[in-house]
Amino acid sequence: MASPQSNTPNVNDTQVCKSCGQALVGNRDTPGLSSPRVSAVAVTAMVLGLLTVPVFSLVPLIVNKRPPVHAFLQAQVVFIGFFIPLMAILLGVFSLFRIAQNRATLTGSRYAVIAILFPILVFFLGTLLTSLKGVRGLATRMTCGTNLSGMGKAMLIYANDYEDVLPKAGGPVNRWGDRLINEGWQAHTPTQAYGQTEFEGAGVVTTTSYFYLLIRHAELHPKQFVCKGEADTWEFKLADYPPDDETKQLADLFDFGPWISATDSPSNRCSYSYHMPFGRFGLTISHEPTMAVAGDRNPWLFMPSDEIDAAWSAFIPDTEPFNGTSASARQGNAKTHHGDGQNILFLDSHVSFEKRPTCGPEEDNVYTIALSSGDQRERRKGILVTPYAYDEDVENASPLDHNDSVLVQDDGRPTWFKAK
Repeated sequence: MASPQSNTPNVNDTQVCKSCGQALVGNRDTPGLSSPRVSAVAVTAMVLGLLTVPVFSLVPLIVNKRPPVHAFLQAQVVFIGFFIPLMAILLGVFSLFRIAQNRATLTGSRYAVIAILFPILVFFLGTLLTSLKGVRGLATRMTCGTNLSGMGKAMLIYANDYEDVLPKAGGPVNRWGDRLINEGWQAHTPTQAYGQTEFEGAGVVTTTSYFYLLIRHAELHPKQFVCKGEADTWEFKLADYPPDDETKQLADLFDFGPWISATDSPSNRCSYSYHMPFGRFGLTISHEPTMAVAGDRNPWLFMPSDEIDAAWSAFIPDTEPFNGTSASARQGNAKTHHGDGQNILFLDSHVSFEKRPTCGPEEDNVYTIALSSGDQRERRKGILVTPYAYDEDVENASPLDHNDSVLVQDDGRPTWFKAK
């Protein structure tokens, strides 16, 4: 083995040069060469490549967070999300060239290959999963639309039998409660079910009891009232909530089971909102065909799955005179389909997935009460519904007029209707 300093030949097993004292560390069979080292650049590139997974997972969590985080923080997260995998690939390619040029002194090509391929693989897997999620979301949306379409046909059948009136539980005047009183869901007669013997004949009804009339009179099945895109909602089954009278069938009941708690109530067994049937402006089939009859849940009322997370002030329509952004306009959409829009059943029985809630007559917002019958701008945002209000003099208690679509669901909170 030759000393790299003095070029003096030595015996292969010699540890120190006999001429200059230079330490001889290297391959005994390849004089003059030292052991190759692992490329630090390749190792760094591999570490950055492996960081791609947590970074790619963090980006959508920050960007899609509700309520939204600060735009500057979002921009930083997005920048890091693209910077780290890009640097991993560039450093990996650079280290491969260096290793190829210095085969005798550098190793670590495997680390470099991992750094290049791993971010690319993660990117394609992420794209594939996103596509599959989109396909699943589209399928859920279509199934939800099919449910509403079936309800629309059943409502026409019901209206044909009841003098053109759409499903209406209780008596001529009803009061809104979060449950039927005295276990009315399993009562023997409508009078007992809706408590029409109390409150001077006025019935206490729920929006879910209106939907349940389609099971009683139009032979729909409870599973048709559940949207798979909604969390904490499930099909009503007699086996889970057996009535006191074991001979009763689904068509003998008056609501989607009992109210047990805020997380186990008829609202957990019916996914949809109904045109506000309380007050002066119940729907008949003679109304404007573009009136919204039913649809995905009202985003401004409590849902079984979570609290309201969208601030009313954050909802700004992206039309004149509000001139909000697309993101601010989406705040008014139903939550069921990730805020992308809502399936709406119109009075003419057609169902459409609307990307904005301003889809009623005269661009009326179907989730709010209009402020003015003559000003189209006042219909695009409107005002919020007051749940369980039943007096005409209570603010926000009923639609403004016959062309004001207002879709509501039972509020779901553990508060029971109380008479004056």
